Amino acid sequence: MEKLALITAREAFADVREGLLLRRRGEAQTIRALCDLAACYRVSEAELFEPLDEHLVTVGGEGTPAVSEFLRLEVAGLLGCSAGMATEHIAAAIDLKFRHPRLYEAVQSLTIDSQRALRAARRCRELGPAAADWVTDRWLPAQEGLGWGAAFSLLDRLIITADADLAAERERKTREARGVWTWGLDAGAMNLTGRLDVLDARFLDVRLDELARLLVGECPGLDHNQRRAKALGLLANPAYALALLQQAAQGELPLVPVLPAASRSRLTTAPEPLDEWSPPPPEDLEPPEPAWAMALGRAAVNVWPTTTTEGPTSASPSGAPSPGPDGRRAGRPGVSGPAGPVTPRTDPLPTDPDRPGPAEPPIHPEQGRALPAADLGPAIDPALLTRLRPTLGLAVHIHSDALGGLTGAARVERAGHITTALLGDLLGEGHGVVVKVHPVIDLPNLEPADRYVPTPRMRRAVEQVFPREPFPFSSRAASGLDLDHTVAYRPGRGGQTAVGNLAPLSRSVHRAKTAGFWRVSQPEPGRLVWMSPLGYRYEVTPFGTLVVPGEARSPSRSAGSA
Repeated sequence: MEKLALITAREAFADVREGLLLRRRGEAQTIRALCDLAACYRVSEAELFEPLDEHLVTVGGEGTPAVSEFLRLEVAGLLGCSAGMATEHIAAAIDLKFRHPRLYEAVQSLTIDSQRALRAARRCRELGPAAADWVTDRWLPAQEGLGWGAAFSLLDRLIITADADLAAERERKTREARGVWTWGLDAGAMNLTGRLDVLDARFLDVRLDELARLLVGECPGLDHNQRRAKALGLLANPAYALALLQQAAQGELPLVPVLPAASRSRLTTAPEPLDEWSPPPPEDLEPPEPAWAMALGRAAVNVWPTTTTEGPTSASPSGAPSPGPDGRRAGRPGVSGPAGPVTPRTDPLPTDPDRPGPAEPPIHPEQGRALPAADLGPAIDPALLTRLRPTLGLAVHIHSDALGGLTGAARVERAGHITTALLGDLLGEGHGVVVKVHPVIDLPNLEPADRYVPTPRMRRAVEQVFPREPFPFSSRAASGLDLDHTVAYRPGRGGQTAVGNLAPLSRSVHRAKTAGFWRVSQPEPGRLVWMSPLGYRYEVTPFGTLVVPGEARSPSRSAGSA
């Protein structure tokens, strides 16, 4: 049996190696074909009005040939990707062939993985041809025995050696390209990427760790990385983040009532016993009064106010408020109540596996003791925090059948689809989110307009039909794009500006369609059928792109106006 299993494993291993070899062969063929397509693809057969005529553009590095500006649209449909991604595929392929011939030959001979070679070509794009060839000559033999990270670390060092001035210029340009972007809704969560200064990034990293530790009590069901994500979202409301940090700093002091000055004389002046967390006082100094009494003269300390409520409150077995669906407790320390009395914890403090020492600050025996509201210092006002929260206008589209039941999907503009149940949870923890309900636009019965420019109501309707640009495999949001008439607008005819005759298109797609290079029809509202200059057909709906099977046709190209 063991021998049979060993034979089977070896056969499977051989199949994997053969599959990898087939993948390399296919990718090498794709790169070669893209280079050939870039050399011969042209769509303009006659002179057109200059703004509509075809232009040649350079997408690769120095020394690469120019290509048709409309090539990227054809390749986008061919590869099933966005036009921007198609541009990058074309640029990387011609960079590899014309700037790194030895690397290109290695890909064609299947001795190097194409993705590694293409990435190297992208990294060297700003180098001059001679410097790029020098880098390739040294990197190609050295990378063979290196992993991905080590190989590109070596490449970066060679690039700096080849042109130190260019490396400094790239660093300057990279700093100019700093930014933060949210994108790509995935199962109810958004992606966030950014480019920061080195020190800013390190400071942010430390601050997120700090806030994540402060959120342990509020989000007991979340791990450290999940609390870091919460902490980053918390920075959108800096007033609350500051309140948490201030409360943490004050929380290291004993929480006692802020008494009138006349009452302080009755306080004992006996020094308090030191606990295991307290450093010993200097031997040569004797404080004139206890440390907590000195602190009272400098800071007002906030604690959880006790509040009387009717009926029982939901609590966890420990007596703390029960966590919500995302791990939040039902109240925020020092921000909102009610919260019951808290007893000092006696269990060992949990530790953060990534950091030595306790994961939470030590707790003083008096810390967290519930006191009458009349004896408290100034508290953090929840209403004030709500007013200081940034304003965000966000449209959410839900089906009328979901009202009251929270079932089905909701579409968040510039994000994507989430369940209406998650939408309810997010609004429930929004702390001051204002919800406005707008009347539903009845798309089938929306009256067409006679004028060329669509009304704002018509634009909203079209953007509901097409939340993304209805071009093959485009992922661009429809908001802000030109609304183009699929059947060209002719002055003097009524009812041409209608939901079934409009589509949101980017400028390059608009030009290709208006010049007649790409042909389009809208058989029914929400469904566009495109034909490319090479005669390939695509059907685009809000649900995606369908490649229409069949042989490529030869479209008749005629310029039109839209």
